Amino acid sequence: MAAKDMLDTNTKDLIAEALRMIMMEKPFENIRIKDICDRVGVVRVTFYNYFIDKYAALEYLIEKDLILPNENRIREGKFEEMIFSMMNVMDAKRDYYKIAFQVGGQNGFEDQLKIMMTRAFGRILEKYRQMSVGAHELPNRVTAEYFAELFAYGMRTWLFYPKKIAVDEARRYVAKVLRKEILGYLKTEE
Repeated sequence: MAAKDMLDTNTKDLIAEALRMIMMEKPFENIRIKDICDRVGVVRVTFYNYFIDKYAALEYLIEKDLILPNENRIREGKFEEMIFSMMNVMDAKRDYYKIAFQVGGQNGFEDQLKIMMTRAFGRILEKYRQMSVGAHELPNRVTAEYFAELFAYGMRTWLFYPKKIAVDEARRYVAKVLRKEILGYLKTEE
């Protein structure tokens, strides 16, 4: 990787992580671009070199935390390993994710999570799902959207459940759903 690319990646990460830290301190709707820039020590134009707004930085945090570390699992069709990896990240950053799930609006966190998970599930389904001839089969896009909704609902429910559920226990519940719902759509040996 060229030095400029590394600098760009580091700056983008620093800006996104500054947003994460500020979200832990005050409501998302009260965070200004200036707050983020001041935290990182950059000028506004630097922020806009990487993100069009704070929602784009929030989206990048999803990608950085959940999608990029799971690229190999997505490519290899490892649904269960991917989900468990994501749950581990959410558990390790539980306080942040509880705050993030509360960011609503047109580009809210949960909507962005669903979009990214639809893409991830879609890539796996396109590669590994063996469509039957029957007209009753849902297209992969619709199936991916369903699984993304299920994932987002499950993660929100787990994080906000009145009694804290340990990640290992939550993984057991999710594994049951995965094996019955998602993996049933794939005709592979998991």
